[in-house]
Amino acid sequence: MHPALTVIPTSDDSDSSDDSDSDTDADKGRTRAGDLKGEECKRSRTSPYQAPPAKPPAKPPAKQAKGQAKSDPPPLKKVEVVGTLKDSLGLVLAPVQGEGDCFFLALLLQEGKITKAQALRPDTAAQTAVRAARRECYRMMTGDSGFEQVTAEALRGSERLNAPQTRNLDHFKKNGYWKHPDQYGGARVFQSFMLYSALGRRVQIAVLNDSHHEDHHDCYEGSARVFGARDKEGGLVTERVKSKGEQGWTLPTYKLVPVPVVLGQARQNPKGWVLLYFSGNHYSPWVGVQVADNKGRPKGVPLPKSKGLSKGQQGKQGGKQQQKKWGQQQDKLVQDRKK
Repeated sequence: MHPALTVIPTSDDSDSSDDSDSDTDADKGRTRAGDLKGEECKRSRTSPYQAPPAKPPAKPPAKQAKGQAKSDPPPLKKVEVVGTLKDSLGLVLAPVQGEGDCFFLALLLQEGKITKAQALRPDTAAQTAVRAARRECYRMMTGDSGFEQVTAEALRGSERLNAPQTRNLDHFKKNGYWKHPDQYGGARVFQSFMLYSALGRRVQIAVLNDSHHEDHHDCYEGSARVFGARDKEGGLVTERVKSKGEQGWTLPTYKLVPVPVVLGQARQNPKGWVLLYFSGNHYSPWVGVQVADNKGRPKGVPLPKSKGLSKGQQGKQGGKQQQKKWGQQQDKLVQDRKK
């Protein structure tokens, strides 16, 4: 039997073994680095299985004009509205004097009860007519007569005329008075007079306002304020009483109605509408061309008399006296308001 052979490694073999071990470690390091680079490359590539890119955001809606609600009709060019009023309804805008009576003068001129000259410079007859219109409104506002199914008390309640601060309406019987002090209701109280004026005349009073949108100049607002609004059958538009603990029906002070709708209904029923323009705290009426051209004195209204003067001189003197009296009345009203 031969003894087992023992292999004794030589120095060269040991060196080569060491080199192979070191080479293996280096190869492993290179392999790991390569794997990492490969992962980075994979991440940077677009995979066909990735979700498609998000869609760009939709364009924002057109900028809403300042002060315009989303539901408001767009403003209307004044030139177009004025042209429609003249061509389709035969109406033109007429000037009237201010001084707190412009609304009543506008109504009286539209009704043909005063002339254009009287509307601009109210004489005794015009002032008397204004005073009568004011007192008739006062009578309805403080009386017991209702309007269709709406009781007088329900309407006064919704108009807040029963409040202690606004209960005293005596001042509104005087010419030139149009606004309670702000703490007593301000101009809101006069809107009630506009409502009762429409109810007493059985008409709808539509008020066109200037558009104050920064992007719409020389335009009217798309909606008109309609006092005494009525439905298609001619009945008054009603609404539920909003006061707590109360039930029933009342009338809105006014309703917003698109201007084209107002013009269309006024064309079908001219006698059932009064159209006014409100600008700068002043009312002006749209009247028939024949009314606007009537600058004379209504029949039956005499000239003021004065002894020893000609008719022309009498007219001039009467006009001056009336202007002086009117100025004194206005000064007194200003002093009363300051108090």
